[in-house]
Amino acid sequence: TRDRDLLARVLRDPHPDVIRILLSNPALTEEDVIRLCAQRPVASEVLREVFRTTKWVLRYRVRRTIVNNPFTPLDVALQLAAHLHAQDAREVMDAPELPVALREACARVAGLQTLH
Repeated sequence: TRDRDLLARVLRDPHPDVIRILLSNPALTEEDVIRLCAQRPVASEVLREVFRTTKWVLRYRVRRTIVNNPFTPLDVALQLAAHLHAQDAREVMDAPELPVALREACARVAGLQTLH
């Protein structure tokens, strides 16, 4: 529909204020937010806005997607990584595009001492 097309276009807006407003739109779906968080490149402030929005950051798939994006601010990724399932933490550990500090934190979440 036209509304979904407009929503898809607005989701690509890099301005955090636009994203903040969009995140409260009742027509927005979890899949929309996951697509937003998976974009590469994406402005780190856009990911921070999703992190600040309780409705969306409480959803596990959204949190996992934010952690897996190399454009996520490290402080945000580290906070979310602490709550990953062990299997997802292992996947982050094996992602060379992600910061070493995040990969090491995920090793601890997965119950491993060092990266392999």
